[in-house]
Amino acid sequence: MPSAPNDQNSLSVHPVLDEHILQALHLTTGVAVYAMDIHGDILSWNRGAEVLFGHEREQMLSENWNKLIPENLRGTENKVLTKLARGRSVSPYESKRVTRNGELLDVYLSVHPIKMDGNARDNVGSVVISTNITAEKQNFKKLEESTSKLGAVIDTALDGIISIDAEGNINAVNPMAEKQFGYHAHEMIGRNVNILMPSPYREHHDSYLKNYLNTRQAKIIGIGREVVGLRKDGSEFPMELAVNSLKIDGQDAFVGVVHDITERKKQEQEIAEQHELVKQSNRKLTQALKVLESTQAELIESEKLAALGSMVAGVAHEINTPLGICVTAASGLTRSTLETKQAYQESKLTGSQLTAFFQRTTEFTDLLTRNVDRATELIGRFKALAISQDKQETVTFDVDSFLDDLVFSVGLELQKYHCTLTLDQVFSGELEMNRVSLYQVLRILIMNAAVHGYAGKGGDIQLSLSAQDDNLNVAVSDQGCGISTDPVNKVFDPFFTTRRGEGFTGLGLHLAYNLVRQALHGSIAVSSQPEQGSTFTLSIPLQYREST
Repeated sequence: MPSAPNDQNSLSVHPVLDEHILQALHLTTGVAVYAMDIHGDILSWNRGAEVLFGHEREQMLSENWNKLIPENLRGTENKVLTKLARGRSVSPYESKRVTRNGELLDVYLSVHPIKMDGNARDNVGSVVISTNITAEKQNFKKLEESTSKLGAVIDTALDGIISIDAEGNINAVNPMAEKQFGYHAHEMIGRNVNILMPSPYREHHDSYLKNYLNTRQAKIIGIGREVVGLRKDGSEFPMELAVNSLKIDGQDAFVGVVHDITERKKQEQEIAEQHELVKQSNRKLTQALKVLESTQAELIESEKLAALGSMVAGVAHEINTPLGICVTAASGLTRSTLETKQAYQESKLTGSQLTAFFQRTTEFTDLLTRNVDRATELIGRFKALAISQDKQETVTFDVDSFLDDLVFSVGLELQKYHCTLTLDQVFSGELEMNRVSLYQVLRILIMNAAVHGYAGKGGDIQLSLSAQDDNLNVAVSDQGCGISTDPVNKVFDPFFTTRRGEGFTGLGLHLAYNLVRQALHGSIAVSSQPEQGSTFTLSIPLQYREST
């Protein structure tokens, strides 16, 4: 291998190369240019080669071109040297080269032989021009990949895609378009696209294209619309068509995207039919609702009349008993008076008869008085049932004082029934509500426990009060005989009692129910088990203030 020259203009190491050629090669910087002998030893290395491969000129003038060639390509590349040594030319070709930092480049090589005295068989070396095409190769690869991907997308698209030229002739279709129209690709390509259209679209299609190409005014280009497609078998189907224009090799072309909307149209028809059925059903339901509302009004009126009848019957039953006794007493008193009067007028009245008359008169009068009082009491209770909420007075009162008054007032009555009252009070303060109504309700519940719960046998009654969630919660409990009525809430019905023959009207709990709902705006419920006692619970909205 020859040694490198001492400077760039020296010809001592290789006298066959002209000094001016070496100088010109060195000064060229636009591309990588280097000269070498028939063995591949570098004789000249320009600035462009320094930039491309990263090796400085002084380094490369002592190297062989194999330094630039990847190991796996050296055998192939050295065959180029053999051709040049035999006087043969080498066509430009693509290959790969390695830079100083190990980067692999794609290069385009143009190799020009250097001859001795113009003799074609006496090549003494060659000049190599190297152009970096790495970026172009990468871009081309990306383009190939993109083209491949685009082709895959088009081939697998769920819509038909058809490309036509400016004359309306089909030049490309995708598989979905074949499936939609029933043609094979070779049956469509080269034919006018109007074979895919029924009349009147077929006759007007070419004029649409010419009008657009002449005026560039888009009527259907770039605008999606619903049209009808024609299959190979002559059947038609609805479709959405979107057409766009483009240039291919400078020529006008058009791409149409076809979306088969047969199923959508079918679903729209089914929806329309279902909508009509719904409208019909709504009309029927509206009519039925009107009938139901009319029937409901009639039922409500009937219920009102039935309730009124039940109330009247209860009132009549309760009033008729004392009034009947009064009538009987009055009749007896009248008869006794007439008999005594007759005896007196006939001078047959004896002292014993007069004494008996006075005794009967006293009994009848007493009977009349008691039953008139009883009737008056019943009428008073009936009036209490009709109490108006507007007439109830809301006041602020102390809870402790209220309970003291309640315990004192019912205490004497409870003694008669051998009962005691236990108070469970978990707060103190003031309440703002209808004090009289609350008092009436609690008194009714406590006495109901004494009279009906224990039935005069005596026992303990528990009264508990607590405040929770802005409500006053009250419970009145006993461990007496319980309630066997099913449902248990029937005890709140007017005139309901299991002890009617004992002088009870069945209005007490009904009055308590009305007071809780109307005057106190709360709720009342009862839970009970036979022989295990009963508990009445109240929940009443309150305005509660803690004591200071």
